[in-house]
Amino acid sequence: MVGNIGIITGKGNLPILLANNISKTYKDTKIFAIGFSGETNQRIKKFVNEFYRIPFGSFGKLLEYLNLKNIKKVLMAGLVSHKRLFDKNPKLDEHAKKIFENIKDNKADSILGSIANELEKSGIEVLPMLDFLKDDIAEEGVLTITEPDQNQKQDIQFGFEIAKELSRLDIGQTIVVKNRCIVAVESIEGTDLCLLRAGKLARENTVVIKIAKFHQDPRFDLPIVGPKTIKIMKMIKSKVLAIEAGKTCIIDKEKVLQLANKYGISIIGLKR
Repeated sequence: MVGNIGIITGKGNLPILLANNISKTYKDTKIFAIGFSGETNQRIKKFVNEFYRIPFGSFGKLLEYLNLKNIKKVLMAGLVSHKRLFDKNPKLDEHAKKIFENIKDNKADSILGSIANELEKSGIEVLPMLDFLKDDIAEEGVLTITEPDQNQKQDIQFGFEIAKELSRLDIGQTIVVKNRCIVAVESIEGTDLCLLRAGKLARENTVVIKIAKFHQDPRFDLPIVGPKTIKIMKMIKSKVLAIEAGKTCIIDKEKVLQLANKYGISIIGLKR
């Protein structure tokens, strides 16, 4: 891949991982990161050729910049706070207003899908993230020294199918289970707060299950775990992380497995 590529970047370390992988693999590609004010990991600046910040809701400025830099391929990565939708007076330019007017609901998939479709209508291809994360995707099987015990395996089996069914409704990608009981379901608050809530409700020995959504859009929809996930699991004394193999990205994979082994947490990759 030669030429310019854009990363429309939100919070978290996924945009940095993508930028790093692209720069290592495609030496002649220039990387341009476009972030939203208050919604971007500033460390991305160290990993790209140029960083451009725009106000949240300024879709027109985004298109102008992509055209100015002759960027015809982009990736959409990182978290953008969903609660921004509940601001009393969200500042949306005319382009953004038209996008939101045509969205049937405010689910994450609907919003991101409409943005991706609008970019492609403008001649900008939105690339699937998995193409740049092959070494960072969870494999099938137990990935850690510690394996789940029989009771935990039953919780995994019980929770995995329920998580898949919930994913049809685009509620969240994470559930927490204990003794074949659903303790917590991820909602708008995100994975970290879902785990902390589960810790308060069920205390120790919970099983965390994270899956890809039923109708996953490879352009922007990717379940992610990282070192922070493991640190929160240690805090709430959760013992198992079950993730969907072939579809879940592990940020800083080596560190994640090192921490899990240190804390006695089992990580297992599942395929349906």
